[in-house]
Amino acid sequence: MIAALPWYPGARPALDALWAAARRDGWPEALTWPGTGLLDRADLLLSQCCAPMWGMRWRDRLALVGAFDFGLPDTAPGAYRSVIVQRLDDRRAPDAAAAAGMAANAPDSQSGWGALADQGWGERPVRFTGSHAASMAAVAGGAAHVAAIDMVTWRLAPHPRLSVRRVTAPTPAPPLVTAFPDRAAALRAALAGGLARLPAALRRASGLRGVVAVDAGTYRACSLPAPPSRNAA
Repeated sequence: MIAALPWYPGARPALDALWAAARRDGWPEALTWPGTGLLDRADLLLSQCCAPMWGMRWRDRLALVGAFDFGLPDTAPGAYRSVIVQRLDDRRAPDAAAAAGMAANAPDSQSGWGALADQGWGERPVRFTGSHAASMAAVAGGAAHVAAIDMVTWRLAPHPRLSVRRVTAPTPAPPLVTAFPDRAAALRAALAGGLARLPAALRRASGLRGVVAVDAGTYRACSLPAPPSRNAA
C-alpha cells in the first residue's frame, strides 16, 4: 500500500510527523512525496483530492476518509477558501486585472480554476501553471495579473511580491480518500489520534487543528466549469 499527503509541502514536517504518530502495523512506513498521480492506484491507502474531482471522477473508486481542519479564519471545519492575489504595485481592481489575464494551477482544481470561475471570471483568459507556487510566480513576473491560491498554501508560503485582494467564499475542503472503503473510519480515527500527539510547535507551524468527517452528499454535488476554449498563451 501507499500513502501520500502531497498538497502542502510547506507543512511536510508536520505531515510526516502526523503519519508517524498515526500509522498502524501493515500501513506504509512513511508518506510518499511528492505523491502525485496516485489516485487511480488500487493500493492507495490514503491521499487527498480536489472536492469537485472526487464527485466528478473518483467517487465510485475512492472512499471519503474526512478532511483536515487547518483553522482558517472565519471558515468552519470541513471547509476552506482561496485568496485572490495581485502584485503589490498593481492598483487595479481584481475584475480589471482578471480581464488582462489570470493564472491557475490546473483546470481540475477548485482552489485555482474553480475559485476564479466563482468570481464570475469563467470566460477570462487563463494560464494553467501546474502549481500554486508557479501561479504566484506568473503574477509576480507579469505573465498573469491575478491568481487564485489555496489559502493554506498562501499562509504557509506567501509570495513577497504579491498581496491578497479578496478571500473567496468557503467551499468543501479537499477530502482525504482511500481505495480501501473498509478502512476509512480507522484511518480517520488514527489521524485524529496522531494529531493529538503531534508536538505543539508542529501544530502551530502547519495550522493543523483536527480531522473532521465529511458529508458524501455535499461532495457529490461539487462540480467545476470547463475552462474557456481559448486560454492565455
